[in-house]
Amino acid sequence: MRTFIVLLSAMFLLSACVPAETTRTLDERPSVGFANVPKDAEIFVDGLSMGLAGDFDGESRSLTLINGSHKIKLMQNGQEILSQDVYLNGPSVTILRP
Repeated sequence: MRTFIVLLSAMFLLSACVPAETTRTLDERPSVGFANVPKDAEIFVDGLSMGLAGDFDGESRSLTLINGSHKIKLMQNGQEILSQDVYLNGPSVTILRP
């Protein structure tokens, strides 16, 4: 009986040693980045604030959106720096410039 308990305990402890499998998926949504704009310009997509332009350069980080048409505006100190209607489709990065 003691041997059985030792074997059962060993199996239980060794079962935690099984390697984990990580699956990574690619994001199929389009994204936008901004070039030649002030870093503190606020981004509006379809009227919603999405952050600052300096956070989304299109190389190290881009703003992920859904497929379709979007109205993108950049505002700084109450002034409109960029206003553009874009159609985004598929896994691509679109760089917007003023």
